[in-house]
Amino acid sequence: MDGVGNGSGRQRCLGRDGVSLSQSILHSCVNVVHVFPYTPRMSGGHSHAIRNFIACQRAKEINAVGIAPKADKEAPETSWGFPLVEVDSLWNLHWATLAERFTIPPVSSLVNFHSVNRRFAPLLADLRRAGVPYVLTSHGQLSFQNAWRWLKKFVYLNCLNRGPINAAGLHVLTTFAARRMPFLLPGYEGLELI
Repeated sequence: MDGVGNGSGRQRCLGRDGVSLSQSILHSCVNVVHVFPYTPRMSGGHSHAIRNFIACQRAKEINAVGIAPKADKEAPETSWGFPLVEVDSLWNLHWATLAERFTIPPVSSLVNFHSVNRRFAPLLADLRRAGVPYVLTSHGQLSFQNAWRWLKKFVYLNCLNRGPINAAGLHVLTTFAARRMPFLLPGYEGLELI
């Protein structure tokens, strides 16, 4: 996350006790749970990027950990350099399960999803109830190339999947994508992380 912006005239999303999310991330007491959309045992793509995010955060003394679905077939044990929990399914996770698996409190924690998927809705609602902020890293999913793709994503994100609009932060890959975000999520008031 190279830069932090809050959009033109948008409110900065505050973490607990009036501390901004970006300030919370900079302190070593923060726990970041990265949710892999698929097994990290696959090389390249999202998996490689997420492992690099975790490595950078751990180098800054942030307790970054990962949770991912199990591989479809048996794979050799791998030393990731960070705690990784593999589960049968991501769709039935709850905050209590994550907190228990990693022994982390909600007060100093953040969940970073690396996929925009409506099937995360129960977990996102559970995080909001527990007061745990979450960030969505889109990996290009929030980009649109033409008016038709914009319309499909606009309807999906504003009517079917409200998870992104309620996120404490949206991590987009380019400043171009950040500038287009108000057209895709006009009611979004959280941080835009570039």
